[in-house]
Amino acid sequence: MSFVVELRRWVRTRRLFVLCAVFLFSGMTSPLLAYYSGEIFRSLGASENITVIVGEASWQSLVSSYFKNSSQLALLLAAYLVGWACAIGPDDRLRLYYRSRVPGAWQVYGARLGVAGIGVAAAGVVGAVVAAYVTLVLNTAADVTTLALALAVQSVGIIMFATFAGVIACWTNAPFVSAVLVAAVVLVAGLFSAANGLMAWSPTTLLSPDGLLSGDSITSVARPFLVGCLVLAAGVMSTATIPWKGRTGR
Repeated sequence: MSFVVELRRWVRTRRLFVLCAVFLFSGMTSPLLAYYSGEIFRSLGASENITVIVGEASWQSLVSSYFKNSSQLALLLAAYLVGWACAIGPDDRLRLYYRSRVPGAWQVYGARLGVAGIGVAAAGVVGAVVAAYVTLVLNTAADVTTLALALAVQSVGIIMFATFAGVIACWTNAPFVSAVLVAAVVLVAGLFSAANGLMAWSPTTLLSPDGLLSGDSITSVARPFLVGCLVLAAGVMSTATIPWKGRTGR
């Protein structure tokens, strides 16, 4: 299957539009909510006897808010849409059609995973650009270089995890299961966020590179990036070994 055909599927089914819209919404609202949260709390909790004191939001906290939101609901939706795009589906006739005309699994899954990665990358760029713009509007003191670097790293993490959800869907033919598994990995890793030794190697660090916002060097995410690339590469290559002929009763 060609990349052009799969790209048309993404456009025709509106997956690309929905994914970009979700990341755009996250990139716009996350910094805004973090910036105005102090005023919201003060208006809800202040009274004659109670005074709510909330510190002013830094530009790092605005970007961190986007990291949290985009690596949860937005990533879950991205993982599901990628899994949906990569799975052949429950229709035996469609599976028979592919397997009677395509010599191997890689010809189908390779193109689907490639286009899925491109789609997630496009949505990630949209979200990152909008988040950066809103952050710079709200806080002109933001370090543009650090901001761009952290957002770029986080976008790479989103692409990795969403594409790996596609790998799982290729094997299981279950988009929802693949999305839940990826979300579970991110959730469990969050429970061990205080374990610095583990997080120094965990690809989930890429989803919330708050250390870069605090002045850490780009080398601090080198090991998580390397591990993520190796795991994703192994997963993508494994789809070439998926049994192809004779699975539809022929």
